[in-house]
Amino acid sequence: MSGLFFITSQCSSRSIDILKGIQKEVCMIIIWLLGGIAAVTIAFFVPSNSPELWPSLNMAMIPAALYILALSFYTLRSPITRTARIVSWVIIVLIGGAMYSSWTGMEVQSRWQHNQLLKIHSAITRGLLQSYAQPAALSALKEYYQQGKTKKESLGKVFQRLNPGAAAGSKIQAADMPQDSSSIVVKSIAENEVVLLGRHQYSNGRNPDFKNYNGKTGKVQERFTLTEKGVSYESEN
Repeated sequence: MSGLFFITSQCSSRSIDILKGIQKEVCMIIIWLLGGIAAVTIAFFVPSNSPELWPSLNMAMIPAALYILALSFYTLRSPITRTARIVSWVIIVLIGGAMYSSWTGMEVQSRWQHNQLLKIHSAITRGLLQSYAQPAALSALKEYYQQGKTKKESLGKVFQRLNPGAAAGSKIQAADMPQDSSSIVVKSIAENEVVLLGRHQYSNGRNPDFKNYNGKTGKVQERFTLTEKGVSYESEN
């Protein structure tokens, strides 16, 4: 009877030890998870001033990689055999290398697509600015020559008559021009010359250091010069 009691006590003691060991492992897993989530989240918001997403993602990947590395060291400790640890580390290195290669490839592809979209947007913006500015200029030129040989009004006066309020620094509302980020601005008006600038608030130009007429830097800006000979066009940025 005493022997049975001893065996029962031993089994109970071992069960308690096993339960304690399981509880300890569960607590460690929870601590690892919470620590990893906190580290990645904090790192993600470090470059908060950047308008791009990739700097935040790359910053978050650093603690994530360190977390996986530390977790691997913790998980692959004794009593796991040496052979099992070597095989596991080889697998971890291979998977990590593949993930790093895929990650950098996605970043390069994403940035290339972003740059291509910006170029396409800039090209479309230039075309729209031409379609807004040229009709206003050509209408003034047509009205000017309809006066005949004896010109009662100068080219600049005709343009101001067709565009009330037009003066240096003012905006003109071209036909079919939507209320968006594009604008046509009168740079100067002389007797025989009118200079218009087409600009966009957000579309990037070719030169990021270009000083725009409105004080911004590096945005699309087109120049249209109206004279008695016609309308000349220059893409300033």
